[in-house]
Amino acid sequence: MNVTEVELTDSVLFHGWYEAVQEVWTGAWPGDPPWASEEVTQELFADREDDERILFVATAADGEVVGAAEVALPKKDNLHIAHVKASVRPAHRGSGFGRALLEVAEQCASDNSRTVHLSDTSGRTATLESREARFAVAAGFSLARREVRRELTLPLKRKRIEELETACSRSAAGYRLVSWSRSCPTELVAGRAWLDSTLSADEPRGDLDLEDEQIDAARVRRWETNLAKTGRELVGSGAISEVTGELVAFTELGLPRPGDDVAIQFATVVAREHRGHRLGIFVKLANLKLVADQAAKPARITTWNGESNEHMIRVNEAFGFEIIGTAFNWQKALG
Repeated sequence: MNVTEVELTDSVLFHGWYEAVQEVWTGAWPGDPPWASEEVTQELFADREDDERILFVATAADGEVVGAAEVALPKKDNLHIAHVKASVRPAHRGSGFGRALLEVAEQCASDNSRTVHLSDTSGRTATLESREARFAVAAGFSLARREVRRELTLPLKRKRIEELETACSRSAAGYRLVSWSRSCPTELVAGRAWLDSTLSADEPRGDLDLEDEQIDAARVRRWETNLAKTGRELVGSGAISEVTGELVAFTELGLPRPGDDVAIQFATVVAREHRGHRLGIFVKLANLKLVADQAAKPARITTWNGESNEHMIRVNEAFGFEIIGTAFNWQKALG
């Protein structure tokens, strides 16, 4: 067995890494469309101003790639953190490949002065008794948070839309809607960045040792540019206070790539002082109407919430999002 770092110019090794990760993902999430190679490449190797990604593959004696690992190193905040992930193809589990990959990934993280290592296990039927969860515990990780994945089947029924409109019509008085495609309007991007920063501060973290993220307009623009290069169209909607003229809530999602049917829900944020006006429903409903006018209409929207994020869970359940799987966030502190 050999564990090798994947150079960006080595298309053969990268393809092996990609195939191994895809096989593990589709095994955990059957029914999901595969992540396109172009999308993964853009996510990993494009603008790396905000984080660095380092990849490894494990190969058997005959040169076959039997497993893959990834290390993500934030560069703007949480400089004590490394996200590490090891994936082994099902036919090769139980042979020590996972341990070898994780050891290399963690050594890479430690060599970059990261003292807290984070990882996750997930799937439609993921439990704390699964092989992956037991592997994490054996490697010295502790459970730090649970997340739940939900999906909404589209289109939303007309009756449900009317009920939601009625529910927020009075509460959201004093706010006006704005929507966008591809990128947030110039005059709103600073407010959108500030709201995104408050999300990192407010989101339930469980026992995760994370600092608040500081997100500015330039960081938002880099994210939008990278997303566009993956082939996904961004759509967003926000609520503006009629009193202050400021953006006080927003939601965004990425439409499916060509040939796919799943839209990805990104952040939904409401400013603290404007909560209680059903603005989460207000902006999500506006975004669903925007999605209905797109050429690439999704058949479903997928989203993640921390298990204890009661407010956003209530918002999603109001639309009819249903639980389809779980993720367990694991953490190891190195003294």
